[in-house]
Amino acid sequence: MNLSGEMQEKLEQVDELLAQGHTLREATSRVGVNVATYTCWLAQHGGRVAVPLDRLEHLYAENSRLRRVVARLNLELKTLKGRPRIDFFSKPLNTRAS
Repeated sequence: MNLSGEMQEKLEQVDELLAQGHTLREATSRVGVNVATYTCWLAQHGGRVAVPLDRLEHLYAENSRLRRVVARLNLELKTLKGRPRIDFFSKPLNTRAS
């Protein structure tokens, strides 16, 4: 593996750890790079890490699915806000038939 390939691999590993919720310091130490080296590598690569095409397609599909979920939930929220509020703890209505 050449140096740039190794650099690319470590950048991707750090990105994965960051996505999992690790701090930058934790992620870089797990990969075996210090924070200054990581930020220098990011600057050299323009802050971009190559993402495989199939992963990119998966991310676009996931983004689209999540946008639909958010749109549906916003619509449900607007619908619920328009309805009168029901108090389930109040006295029951007199529903006795005459």
